[in-house]
Amino acid sequence: MWDLVKPGLEEVKRRSGDWRCEDIYTAIRTGISTLHIADADEYEGFVVLTPLTTVSGKCLEITVGYSTSIKKVTEYIPEIERMARAIGAKAVVVSSTRNWGRYFTPKCTVFYREV
Repeated sequence: MWDLVKPGLEEVKRRSGDWRCEDIYTAIRTGISTLHIADADEYEGFVVLTPLTTVSGKCLEITVGYSTSIKKVTEYIPEIERMARAIGAKAVVVSSTRNWGRYFTPKCTVFYREV
C-alpha cells in the first residue's frame, strides 16, 4: 500500500511540506494517524487523518491528503465529517498553504518563525 501512497505524499511535500514522509509513515504504522485510500475504479488519492485534543475539545485533522483532482477531494469531505463525528470530534481541521476557505471556515491565522 505504501508504494501506492508515497509518490503522492512526496508531491505534496515538495509543494508545502515541512515534514518527512517517514514521519507520516510512522504515524500511520503506530496508530497515531489513519490512512484512507480513495479507490473507485482506479486510484484517486488518499488522506491521512489524525485525531487531536485541543483546549476547544476533540477534532480530526486532515494531516495530509493527495488527489488526482481537487473535485475528488471535496467529494470525500462528508465522509471525513462522518468519521469525525464517530470519534466524538467537534470539528475537522486542516492546515494548508492552499486556500480551503470554500470548504472550511478560517478560525485563526498561524504565524511561523523558524528558529
